[in-house]
Amino acid sequence: MFCLLLSGCSKEEVLEKYNAVVEKVGEVQLTNDINLQGKRDYGEDYYTGTYQAEYKKFSDTEYLFGGTTIERAAGKQVELFCNLEITKGEAEIFIISGSNEPKTLIKTTGTYENTITLPDGSNYIGIVGNDFSGTVKIEVK
Repeated sequence: MFCLLLSGCSKEEVLEKYNAVVEKVGEVQLTNDINLQGKRDYGEDYYTGTYQAEYKKFSDTEYLFGGTTIERAAGKQVELFCNLEITKGEAEIFIISGSNEPKTLIKTTGTYENTITLPDGSNYIGIVGNDFSGTVKIEVK
């Protein structure tokens, strides 16, 4: 932001600073590690990594990966692998982009695999449960 106050900054420098601020704001939306039901390890950024959890009577939402980066250094595509096993209740792994409604990736016991092109703006991958007991494994690369 300091660069914004000074004359003589290039457009690229201003955009880089703005993107850094937007990224930080986007990180706030992700569920804090201490509040997660499982273990998450980030990859090269907050958009990638692995998550593994065993849930018992879970009725909440966790935002696992994503952010609000305007120009992601690694590009707009991510490979997503999900394994969901429901033993009780309901669960859904979803992606939400911008102000769009969340899109369900999987909500039954099984696997989901796809390469996704992330639109500009905010993008989050998460899980929502309703009295959910079972296991989840997610890998985003």
